[in-house]
Amino acid sequence: MPEYKDYYKILGVSKNASQNEIKSAYRKLAMKYHPDRNPGNKEAESKFKEINEAYEVLSDSNKRKMYDNLGSGWQQGDEFTPPPNGFNFNNAGSGQYRYKTGNFNDFSDFFKTIFGGGFDFFSSTGNDDRRKTFRSSLDENEEFESFGNLNDLNIESELQLTLYEILNPSVKKLSLRYNNQVKEIKVNIPKGIKDGSVIKLKGQGLKSGNRTGDLYLKIKIIQDEKFTVSDYDIITETLISPRQAVLGDDVEISSPDGGFIKIKIPPMTHTNTKLRIRNRGLYKNDGTRGDLYVKILIDIPDAITSQEKELYKKMK
Repeated sequence: MPEYKDYYKILGVSKNASQNEIKSAYRKLAMKYHPDRNPGNKEAESKFKEINEAYEVLSDSNKRKMYDNLGSGWQQGDEFTPPPNGFNFNNAGSGQYRYKTGNFNDFSDFFKTIFGGGFDFFSSTGNDDRRKTFRSSLDENEEFESFGNLNDLNIESELQLTLYEILNPSVKKLSLRYNNQVKEIKVNIPKGIKDGSVIKLKGQGLKSGNRTGDLYLKIKIIQDEKFTVSDYDIITETLISPRQAVLGDDVEISSPDGGFIKIKIPPMTHTNTKLRIRNRGLYKNDGTRGDLYVKILIDIPDAITSQEKELYKKMK
Protein backbone atom coordinates (compact mmCIF):
# COMPACT_ATOMS: atom_id res chain seq x y z
CA MET A 1 0.00 0.00 0.00
CA PRO A 2 1.25 3.55 -0.62
CA GLU A 3 2.70 5.60 2.17
CA TYR A 4 0.33 8.00 3.91
CA LYS A 5 1.09 11.67 3.28
CA ASP A 6 0.42 14.32 5.92
CA TYR A 7 -0.49 17.28 3.74
CA TYR A 8 -0.86 19.60 6.74
CA LYS A 9 2.68 18.78 7.86
CA ILE A 10 4.02 19.29 4.32
CA LEU A 11 2.66 22.85 4.26
CA GLY A 12 3.53 23.43 7.91
CA VAL A 13 -0.01 24.29 9.01
CA SER A 14 -2.40 22.90 11.59
CA LYS A 15 -5.38 20.74 10.70
CA ASN A 16 -7.65 23.64 11.64
CA ALA A 17 -5.80 26.11 9.41
CA SER A 18 -7.93 28.58 7.46
CA GLN A 19 -7.80 28.83 3.67
CA ASN A 20 -5.83 32.07 3.98
CA GLU A 21 -3.25 30.36 6.21
CA ILE A 22 -2.97 27.44 3.77
CA LYS A 23 -2.62 29.79 0.81
CA SER A 24 0.05 31.86 2.57
CA ALA A 25 2.07 28.79 3.56
CA TYR A 26 1.86 27.40 0.03
CA ARG A 27 3.05 30.62 -1.57
CA LYS A 28 6.13 30.86 0.67
CA LEU A 29 7.13 27.25 0.08
CA ALA A 30 6.43 27.36 -3.67
CA MET A 31 8.68 30.40 -4.04
CA LYS A 32 11.41 28.70 -2.03
CA TYR A 33 11.42 25.35 -3.84
CA HIS A 34 10.38 26.34 -7.36
CA PRO A 35 12.63 24.60 -9.98
CA ASP A 36 13.39 27.93 -11.66
CA ARG A 37 15.05 29.02 -8.43
CA ASN A 38 16.73 25.67 -7.88
CA PRO A 39 17.99 24.55 -11.30
CA GLY A 40 19.21 20.96 -11.33
CA ASN A 41 18.21 20.42 -7.68
CA LYS A 42 16.21 17.16 -7.72
CA GLU A 43 15.44 17.41 -4.01
CA ALA A 44 13.88 20.87 -4.48
CA GLU A 45 11.93 19.62 -7.50
CA SER A 46 10.54 16.71 -5.50
CA LYS A 47 9.67 19.03 -2.63
CA PHE A 48 7.93 21.41 -5.03
CA LYS A 49 5.74 18.60 -6.41
CA GLU A 50 4.90 17.51 -2.89
CA ILE A 51 3.91 21.07 -1.94
CA ASN A 52 1.69 21.38 -5.02
CA GLU A 53 0.03 18.06 -4.22
CA ALA A 54 -0.68 19.15 -0.65
CA TYR A 55 -2.13 22.44 -1.81
CA GLU A 56 -4.19 20.68 -4.51
CA VAL A 57 -6.00 18.83 -1.72
CA LEU A 58 -6.14 21.36 1.12
CA SER A 59 -7.15 24.33 -1.05
CA ASP A 60 -10.24 22.51 -2.29
CA SER A 61 -12.94 22.17 0.38
CA ASN A 62 -14.33 18.94 -1.14
CA LYS A 63 -10.99 17.17 -1.51
CA ARG A 64 -9.89 18.41 1.91
CA LYS A 65 -13.02 16.91 3.49
CA MET A 66 -12.40 13.59 1.75
CA TYR A 67 -8.78 13.59 2.89
CA ASP A 68 -9.77 14.40 6.49
CA ASN A 69 -12.25 11.52 6.44
CA LEU A 70 -9.35 9.08 6.28
CA GLY A 71 -9.17 9.52 10.03
CA SER A 72 -7.34 11.73 12.49
CA GLY A 73 -5.07 8.93 13.70
CA TRP A 74 -2.92 8.71 10.59
CA GLN A 75 0.66 9.94 10.87
CA GLN A 76 3.35 10.68 8.32
CA GLY A 77 5.05 7.42 7.27
CA ASP A 78 2.10 5.14 8.06
CA GLU A 79 0.47 2.90 5.53
CA PHE A 80 -3.26 3.10 5.08
CA THR A 81 -6.07 1.09 3.59
CA PRO A 82 -8.36 3.06 1.28
CA PRO A 83 -12.13 2.52 1.40
CA PRO A 84 -13.43 -0.54 -0.49
CA ASN A 85 -13.33 0.13 -4.24
CA GLY A 86 -11.89 3.58 -3.49
CA PHE A 87 -13.90 6.77 -3.07
CA ASN A 88 -16.86 6.99 -5.42
CA PHE A 89 -16.78 10.40 -7.09
CA ASN A 90 -18.53 9.50 -10.32
CA ASN A 91 -21.87 10.86 -9.10
CA ALA A 92 -20.44 14.08 -7.78
CA GLY A 93 -21.73 16.16 -10.66
CA SER A 94 -20.19 17.37 -13.88
CA GLY A 95 -16.79 18.94 -13.35
CA GLN A 96 -17.25 19.36 -9.61
CA TYR A 97 -14.07 17.53 -8.67
CA ARG A 98 -11.82 18.16 -11.64
CA TYR A 99 -8.19 18.77 -10.95
CA LYS A 100 -6.59 22.10 -11.73
CA THR A 101 -2.97 21.11 -12.18
CA GLY A 102 -3.46 19.15 -15.38
CA ASN A 103 -0.51 16.77 -14.81
CA PHE A 104 -1.64 13.52 -13.20
CA ASN A 105 1.86 12.02 -13.23
CA ASP A 106 3.13 14.65 -10.80
CA PHE A 107 0.93 13.23 -8.03
CA SER A 108 1.98 10.51 -5.60
CA ASP A 109 0.55 7.00 -5.47
CA PHE A 110 -1.15 8.02 -2.23
CA PHE A 111 -2.98 10.83 -4.04
CA LYS A 112 -3.92 8.60 -7.00
CA THR A 113 -5.25 5.89 -4.70
CA ILE A 114 -7.61 8.32 -2.98
CA PHE A 115 -8.60 10.62 -5.80
CA GLY A 116 -7.77 8.63 -8.91
CA GLY A 117 -11.25 7.42 -9.90
CA GLY A 118 -13.89 9.22 -11.88
CA PHE A 119 -11.99 12.45 -12.64
CA ASP A 120 -11.23 14.45 -15.75
CA PHE A 121 -7.95 16.32 -16.03
CA PHE A 122 -7.66 19.67 -17.72
CA SER A 123 -5.84 23.00 -17.57
CA SER A 124 -7.84 25.34 -15.39
CA THR A 125 -8.79 28.86 -16.36
CA GLY A 126 -10.38 29.52 -12.98
CA ASN A 127 -9.10 31.65 -10.11
CA ASP A 128 -6.53 29.19 -8.81
CA ASP A 129 -3.87 30.95 -6.71
CA ARG A 130 -1.47 28.10 -7.45
CA ARG A 131 -1.37 29.25 -11.04
CA LYS A 132 1.25 31.96 -10.66
CA THR A 133 2.73 34.17 -7.96
CA PHE A 134 4.01 37.53 -9.12
CA ARG A 135 6.26 40.37 -8.08
CA SER A 136 5.52 43.74 -9.63
CA SER A 137 7.19 47.13 -9.70
CA LEU A 138 6.02 50.58 -10.73
CA ASP A 139 8.72 51.28 -13.29
CA GLU A 140 7.84 52.35 -16.80
CA ASN A 141 8.94 48.88 -17.93
CA GLU A 142 6.94 47.03 -15.33
CA GLU A 143 8.11 43.48 -14.76
CA PHE A 144 6.25 40.41 -13.58
CA GLU A 145 8.06 37.24 -12.55
CA SER A 146 5.99 34.07 -12.55
CA PHE A 147 6.27 30.99 -10.38
CA GLY A 148 4.00 28.02 -9.93
CA ASN A 149 2.32 25.36 -12.03
CA LEU A 150 2.90 26.26 -15.68
CA ASN A 151 0.38 23.74 -16.99
CA ASP A 152 -2.22 26.48 -16.66
CA LEU A 153 -1.81 28.82 -19.59
CA ASN A 154 -3.63 31.86 -18.21
CA ILE A 155 -1.65 34.38 -16.20
CA GLU A 156 -3.04 36.65 -13.49
CA SER A 157 -1.28 39.61 -11.92
CA GLU A 158 -1.85 42.99 -10.34
CA LEU A 159 -1.22 46.17 -12.29
CA GLN A 160 -0.65 49.16 -10.03
CA LEU A 161 -1.59 52.54 -11.45
CA THR A 162 -1.64 56.06 -10.06
CA LEU A 163 -4.89 58.00 -9.92
CA TYR A 164 -3.50 60.28 -12.62
CA GLU A 165 -2.91 57.29 -14.92
CA ILE A 166 -6.49 56.10 -14.34
CA LEU A 167 -7.90 59.53 -15.26
CA ASN A 168 -5.58 60.07 -18.20
CA PRO A 169 -5.76 56.80 -20.18
CA SER A 170 -2.62 55.93 -22.08
CA VAL A 171 -0.54 52.97 -23.24
CA LYS A 172 1.70 51.33 -20.63
CA LYS A 173 4.72 49.20 -21.54
CA LEU A 174 5.21 46.01 -19.52
CA SER A 175 7.79 43.25 -19.47
CA LEU A 176 6.62 39.74 -18.61
CA ARG A 177 9.24 37.28 -17.48
CA TYR A 178 8.62 33.57 -17.00
CA ASN A 179 10.80 30.51 -17.53
CA ASN A 180 13.75 32.87 -18.06
CA GLN A 181 12.02 34.39 -21.09
CA VAL A 182 11.08 38.06 -21.38
CA LYS A 183 8.09 39.25 -23.37
CA GLU A 184 7.42 42.94 -24.04
CA ILE A 185 3.78 43.96 -24.30
CA LYS A 186 1.80 47.18 -24.45
CA VAL A 187 -1.35 47.66 -22.38
CA ASN A 188 -3.99 50.17 -23.39
CA ILE A 189 -5.37 51.71 -20.18
CA PRO A 190 -9.04 52.35 -21.05
CA LYS A 191 -11.51 54.74 -19.47
CA GLY A 192 -14.04 53.25 -17.09
CA ILE A 193 -11.64 51.17 -14.95
CA LYS A 194 -11.33 51.51 -11.20
CA ASP A 195 -9.75 49.70 -8.28
CA GLY A 196 -10.42 45.97 -8.73
CA SER A 197 -11.19 46.15 -12.46
CA VAL A 198 -9.62 43.44 -14.63
CA ILE A 199 -8.07 43.99 -18.05
CA LYS A 200 -7.93 40.87 -20.23
CA LEU A 201 -5.16 40.65 -22.83
CA LYS A 202 -6.09 37.80 -25.14
CA GLY A 203 -3.24 35.56 -26.27
CA GLN A 204 -0.68 37.13 -23.92
CA GLY A 205 -0.50 34.20 -21.51
CA LEU A 206 1.65 31.08 -21.60
CA LYS A 207 1.97 28.85 -24.67
CA SER A 208 1.75 25.09 -24.99
CA GLY A 209 1.91 23.73 -28.51
CA ASN A 210 -0.79 25.49 -30.51
CA ARG A 211 -2.59 26.70 -27.38
CA THR A 212 -2.07 30.15 -25.85
CA GLY A 213 -3.53 31.46 -22.63
CA ASP A 214 -4.60 34.99 -21.74
CA LEU A 215 -3.18 37.61 -19.38
CA TYR A 216 -5.50 39.05 -16.72
CA LEU A 217 -4.37 42.28 -15.07
CA LYS A 218 -6.22 43.29 -11.90
CA ILE A 219 -6.10 47.05 -11.39
CA LYS A 220 -4.84 48.43 -8.08
CA ILE A 221 -4.93 52.19 -7.58
CA ILE A 222 -1.85 53.36 -5.69
CA GLN A 223 -2.71 55.27 -2.53
CA ASP A 224 -2.43 59.02 -3.14
CA GLU A 225 -1.45 61.47 -0.40
CA LYS A 226 -3.97 64.06 -1.65
CA PHE A 227 -6.90 61.97 -2.85
CA THR A 228 -8.90 58.94 -1.76
CA VAL A 229 -11.25 56.98 -4.00
CA SER A 230 -14.75 55.82 -3.08
CA ASP A 231 -16.30 53.81 -5.91
CA TYR A 232 -16.30 56.34 -8.79
CA ASP A 233 -16.04 59.40 -6.51
CA ILE A 234 -12.84 61.09 -5.33
CA ILE A 235 -12.38 62.84 -1.98
CA THR A 236 -9.80 65.46 -1.07
CA GLU A 237 -9.26 68.02 1.72
CA THR A 238 -8.31 71.68 1.81
CA LEU A 239 -7.38 74.03 4.66
CA ILE A 240 -8.91 77.49 4.96
CA SER A 241 -8.55 80.24 7.56
CA PRO A 242 -11.28 81.34 9.99
CA ARG A 243 -11.64 84.56 7.99
CA GLN A 244 -12.26 82.61 4.78
CA ALA A 245 -14.76 80.39 6.57
CA VAL A 246 -16.74 83.36 7.88
CA LEU A 247 -16.59 85.69 4.87
CA GLY A 248 -16.20 83.16 2.05
CA ASP A 249 -13.45 83.16 -0.58
CA ASP A 250 -12.18 81.73 -3.87
CA VAL A 251 -9.43 79.12 -3.41
CA GLU A 252 -7.47 76.77 -5.64
CA ILE A 253 -7.23 73.03 -5.00
CA SER A 254 -5.25 70.33 -6.77
CA SER A 255 -7.15 68.46 -9.46
CA PRO A 256 -6.87 64.64 -9.63
CA ASP A 257 -6.57 65.03 -13.43
CA GLY A 258 -3.54 67.27 -12.94
CA GLY A 259 -3.33 71.05 -12.51
CA PHE A 260 -5.66 73.06 -10.28
CA ILE A 261 -9.36 73.84 -9.88
CA LYS A 262 -10.74 77.13 -8.51
CA ILE A 263 -13.63 76.65 -6.10
CA LYS A 264 -15.83 79.08 -4.16
CA ILE A 265 -16.01 78.80 -0.37
CA PRO A 266 -19.47 80.02 0.70
CA PRO A 267 -19.67 82.43 3.69
CA MET A 268 -20.18 80.77 7.09
CA THR A 269 -18.69 77.45 6.01
CA HIS A 270 -18.15 75.07 8.93
CA THR A 271 -15.25 72.65 9.29
CA ASN A 272 -15.84 69.17 7.82
CA THR A 273 -18.27 70.63 5.27
CA LYS A 274 -18.03 68.78 1.94
CA LEU A 275 -18.30 70.72 -1.29
CA ARG A 276 -19.30 68.74 -4.37
CA ILE A 277 -17.69 69.30 -7.77
CA ARG A 278 -19.60 67.39 -10.40
CA ASN A 279 -17.95 65.24 -13.09
CA ARG A 280 -14.43 65.33 -11.63
CA GLY A 281 -14.33 61.75 -10.34
CA LEU A 282 -13.42 58.48 -12.08
CA TYR A 283 -14.76 57.67 -15.52
CA LYS A 284 -17.63 55.20 -15.68
CA ASN A 285 -18.26 52.63 -18.39
CA ASP A 286 -20.93 54.83 -19.98
CA GLY A 287 -18.49 57.74 -20.37
CA THR A 288 -19.86 59.82 -17.49
CA ARG A 289 -17.80 60.56 -14.39
CA GLY A 290 -18.22 60.43 -10.66
CA ASP A 291 -17.82 63.55 -8.52
CA LEU A 292 -15.01 65.22 -6.59
CA TYR A 293 -15.77 66.03 -2.95
CA VAL A 294 -13.71 68.68 -1.14
CA LYS A 295 -13.69 68.39 2.64
CA ILE A 296 -13.18 71.78 4.29
CA LEU A 297 -10.86 72.00 7.30
CA ILE A 298 -10.46 75.27 9.20
CA ASP A 299 -7.10 76.12 10.70
CA ILE A 300 -5.53 79.19 12.26
CA PRO A 301 -2.45 80.72 10.59
CA ASP A 302 1.03 79.98 11.91
CA ALA A 303 1.46 83.63 12.94
CA ILE A 304 -0.75 86.75 13.20
CA THR A 305 0.02 90.45 13.62
CA SER A 306 -0.55 92.32 16.87
CA GLN A 307 -3.43 94.19 15.23
CA GLU A 308 -5.09 90.93 14.20
CA LYS A 309 -4.61 89.61 17.72
CA GLU A 310 -6.36 92.69 19.14
CA LEU A 311 -9.26 92.18 16.76
CA TYR A 312 -9.62 88.59 17.99
CA LYS A 313 -9.71 89.90 21.58
CA LYS A 314 -12.47 92.35 20.68
CA MET A 315 -14.45 89.54 19.09
CA LYS A 316 -14.14 87.57 22.30
